Formats: sequence, structure tokens, C-alpha cells
Amino acid sequence: MKNLFVNGNSTTLFFSEKASFDDIFEWVQEQVMFSDTNIFDLNEQHSCSVSNHWDGMCISGDEDLKIVSIETITPII
Repeated sequence: MKNLFVNGNSTTLFFSEKASFDDIFEWVQEQVMFSDTNIFDLNEQHSCSVSNHWDGMCISGDEDLKIVSIETITPII
């Protein structure tokens, strides 16, 4: 299972172990650019874009800068 971390903090956003970086990148991009829910708690979501970053992804805009990384986790059952 893969978990998204924003600025080093775990989120409640999980993906299948089979999800590729590109799949997750596309999903994050859609959430930032087209969703009204603002799940990444952005100040000015309308000005933000998503780009590749050495540690994962970077969400940036006029008043926002968030680093999104993907960590593989093992759930405890």
C-alpha cells in the first residue's frame, strides 16, 4: 500500500501498491487543478500547479509550496 505524505506528514490518502508514480501524480494534479474540495489545504488553490520534485511532487502557487512524497507502507491487520 502507498501513502501520501505532505511536507513530511502522513495523510489519510492511500493507493494500491500497484499504482505507479505517474498514476498518483495525475490524481494529485487533478485534485489540485480541478477539484473544489481542496484536500491539500492550499491557500490559493486556483493558482497552483503540480510538478516533479526530487523527492516526489511539488505543489506550488502564489501562496503555496507543498512537497508531496509517496511512501510504501505495510498495514498491520
